[in-house]
Amino acid sequence: MRKKRWAVKTEFVVEFQCPQCGAPASLEESSRLFICEYCHVKSYLVPRDVFRYVLPSRAPENKEIIYYPYWRYRGVLFVCMPSYTVHGEVINKILQAAPSGFFPFDLGFKTQVMKIRFTGRDIKGRVLYPIIPFKDALEYFKDHYPDYYHSEFIGSLDLIYAPFYVQDDTLYDAISNGRVDTYRDEPIIVTQDLITELPPVDHLQQDVKFIPTLCPNCGWDMDCARDSYLLVCKNCSSFYKPGWEGLKTMRVAYLPGDRNTALYLPFWRIRAEMTGIKLNSYEDLIKIANLVKFMREDCAQKKFYFWIPGFRIDSHLFLKIARNITVSQPQESLERSVPDAPAYPVNLPIPEVVKTLKTVLAGFVGFPEVNYPKLEEIVIRPKRLALIYLPFQVMGSEFIHPKYKVRVTKKTLEHFRLS
Repeated sequence: MRKKRWAVKTEFVVEFQCPQCGAPASLEESSRLFICEYCHVKSYLVPRDVFRYVLPSRAPENKEIIYYPYWRYRGVLFVCMPSYTVHGEVINKILQAAPSGFFPFDLGFKTQVMKIRFTGRDIKGRVLYPIIPFKDALEYFKDHYPDYYHSEFIGSLDLIYAPFYVQDDTLYDAISNGRVDTYRDEPIIVTQDLITELPPVDHLQQDVKFIPTLCPNCGWDMDCARDSYLLVCKNCSSFYKPGWEGLKTMRVAYLPGDRNTALYLPFWRIRAEMTGIKLNSYEDLIKIANLVKFMREDCAQKKFYFWIPGFRIDSHLFLKIARNITVSQPQESLERSVPDAPAYPVNLPIPEVVKTLKTVLAGFVGFPEVNYPKLEEIVIRPKRLALIYLPFQVMGSEFIHPKYKVRVTKKTLEHFRLS
């Protein structure tokens, strides 16, 4: 596999109505913050589990629309290869959520050229049930790729309903109003009776909440970048993670920089419980990573933490940064508040970060010919998690941290804010 970027610019635009005043609105799919142009109410969008969308139908009015489900995977597939290296492959793929021989296997370019909507009760027609449920969708996806020592998909998972209808025992695309079997070797015979045998969904509800961005602690209007997964109140220096049940307080700290600090980048510091490998202390890390370090008496007392970037970046650079800082194990005293210098938004959420832990481990483990075959047996359970901001200096077009030998260009950060 070739080294590629974390994401590609294939976002679609979502149309909906403001929950406060009912005015028409639209957002790019990566946006989580919504400010209504009419009533100026600011809200944060949260799905129940995944975002559910529906493509608009352009079929004749007398046709019964059939909404067929697809899973859309967008992110990076990390694979621990037989060469004892970790590679990241960019994924932007759509697969059937209810395997069928007569519906199209994917949606082509429809999601890239059309505006799309959230699902809702106003959707009229027969909505088919996703036979492959959310909890099994990732395993279904990974079955399409070679499984070496370990693989993990890191990214977004969405459910998209596409409209079709039956006419003259043939399935038609309700967007183009063309036959589905036009480019197939043999015509597809689909009767209405065959469609009715497929399991339907009782109804489509809008599984998206619009959470007010008012701080529950002081009532201040909180700030948030459009692609951020956290809300920050600058009035009382509080961080919150929006979720279906509401806002949850996050532990936040920063490592004080000097007068040359230009930007703070977010990292998730994770204390984990592991089986299949002993990695509880700095002493264990020295042995596991085969580091050339002087073993001091206090090494066994220093707890081991994973340090994972809280921001999206090139997959190869992501692994390099995580490796360098995890191996370095920062020990400096932290300030338990929000840094007063510019801080980069957290656009890599906790569930995705947790899934990277074994991949990051594979990136720094020593004696890979011995340890790679053990990867599938290793179980990593996160126990404690905190958001830590680390200071970076500017040098030319790059942000650098000399101590941890980490550098990232301004252009790269900008690219992954727009992807």
